[in-house]
Formats: sequence, structure tokens, C-alpha cells
Amino acid sequence: MRLLLAACVAASGLADAAAGTFTSADVAKRSLQRSCLDWKIVGVCLWLHCKYGRCRINATPRVRHHLPDLVFVAYDHTGAPPWRELAAMLPSLPSIQGGSFPATAVRDSHALRFKEVDAIGHPFPMRRRMFDAGYLCRSQAKPMFPYFVSALDHAEWRGGLEAARMESVTPGLREIGAWPRNSWGAVFPRTGFVQQAEDAKAAAVAVQRAADIVTQQHQARVYVPFAYDGPREVRHGDAGAQNCRACEESGGLWQPAASEEAAPCSAQGRGHCRIQVQMAWLPPINERNARWQMINPKTQTHCETFGTLSDWSFDKTSQDGGYAWNLWRPYECCKPGRGRYLGHRNL
Repeated sequence: MRLLLAACVAASGLADAAAGTFTSADVAKRSLQRSCLDWKIVGVCLWLHCKYGRCRINATPRVRHHLPDLVFVAYDHTGAPPWRELAAMLPSLPSIQGGSFPATAVRDSHALRFKEVDAIGHPFPMRRRMFDAGYLCRSQAKPMFPYFVSALDHAEWRGGLEAARMESVTPGLREIGAWPRNSWGAVFPRTGFVQQAEDAKAAAVAVQRAADIVTQQHQARVYVPFAYDGPREVRHGDAGAQNCRACEESGGLWQPAASEEAAPCSAQGRGHCRIQVQMAWLPPINERNARWQMINPKTQTHCETFGTLSDWSFDKTSQDGGYAWNLWRPYECCKPGRGRYLGHRNL
């Protein structure tokens, strides 16, 4: 699947996207928003390194920031995803008929709409040189990996057992926005049906529901979870990498041979790939703290949470019902150091 998508990127990356659609290259370009990164140093990490019977403690910075891990695409069930490479992959899926009940009038607050939603790993990992920032935690998302495809979760996405949950039947619980005066809709039930007169807001509610599924473990849905809560040791690098570039692509640190001097990757000679140990933390998200950046039909240069004032849809409504957002997930990690990890202290 990933080889097929890579071929599609190569074939279409240099061409302009058709109206209402975008390519993986467009996703990468539209994701370079430093304001969404929110990079800061929040503490120090301590490492115990022993050699030849002597030990010392090394300190490295602990950083906190966001990364655009997942791309959420929302579209009408009668259409196709606006992401061109994703649309090329999805025709192999069985066509599952849902339901779409468009508003008969723009001011009809009881309009029932339906959106398909797919959550895909960001196609290109974000590197620190792209943002001109200090050390960045390494994204845990797999590029172009489908974490959630609503057509495969059709039984629940079109209305299933979640309709009986307390969150689904109690007004005011898990609302997106200020209930009751300015609610876009509720997170539960987590289906593609949304009562919302404005199409852009209906799509936003649908992707927030899909994000609530994907970023939690042990949900009774058809999906691949992308979540963990708490410090976790993450190892990066391929010890068998034969050159600097292959080492860096695997997340390792290229160590030049004793006879070689440090140099850029393109000029590196002999050496070996050193495994990097990173202590990372990927906290959960919800409708109150999620950081969304619209990339279609409009490219936003900032991140926001859903549920703002009622004129939000004014310049964001898609003519073909297709939308896409980056979900910037929070990371907090230690810059890898030499030796055994002892712990960290926040500033």
C-alpha cells in the first residue's frame, strides 16, 4: 500500500492539484507552520554514563512542542476524498451506502448531514531543520498509514451501540463549543451523522469524533490506536545502516570513525550508526485541547480548537463537501543522551 502511494506522490507531486483537491506534497508544504509548533524547553534530563570504571552524569534539555501527526479528511459519502493519493487507494474498498440529508435552508439548525472521515499518518515526518528549531521529538505516526477509515467501521460510524451511551443521551456532555448557546455538536455518539446547518462545522464535528476514537486505546471500533499516556522509552536508529543518510532516516545518530572528522551527511565517510534513546510522552487529546489546522479548502497559518463563534464557516465552506485538517499532537521528550536514563526535572 505504501509503495503504491509513494508512486502516486512521485507521479503527481509536481502537478498543480485540481480545484478542491490536494496532493501529499501540498500536505507537507501547508504543514510548515511554526506558530502551531509551539516549541519550548521545559526541563532537563539526566543520563548516567560509565566508561572504564568511571561514571559521570550528563544533562540534556527536555522539550515540549506539537507535531502534525495525523491528517483527517472528511467528505460526503457520494464523493471521493479530496486528497488525491488517498482517493487512488480507496476505490478498492467496498462501497458502503450511508446517508446524507443536506439542509433545505441555510438557517435550518436541525439539518442532518453525513460525513465519511479517514485519519492518515502525515506523509512526511517533520524535521527540526524545517522549522529552524532546537531538538524535536520524533513523530510516532507512520507515514501514510490508515489509522481510521470510516468505510471499514461502517456499522458503528452509521449509528451503532454508542447511541445508548450516557454521553450520547445527556445534553451538554462532551459538547464542541459552549453549550447550549454555541454548540457545534456533541462528540457522542461518534458517528458520521451530525445535526448542523453549516457544512464546514459538520465536517469539523465528524473529524473531532474520529480523533476521539484514534487517540484512545481499547475502543470497540475498527481502527488502529495512536495513543499512549505517560513516559515511554523510544529507541530510534538502525545499527546496520551503512551510511550517514540511511542512519539519519532511521532516526539514529551517525558516529564518524576515529580517523574521520565530523561533516555534513553528504560528505561523511566511514562510521557507524548509534541508536538514540528518547524518553517521550504523548498525552491524550479531547475537544478542549486538540490543535487543528485546516489545510483544505483553506490553508490556515495557525492552529485552533473547534467550537468558536458562529461565523467560523464564513470562508471555510467547501463547494464539493471535502475538507482536511492536520491534528497537531503534543509531545514532550528528552534529547537523547549518552548512558542510562535517570529521570528528568521540569523547570
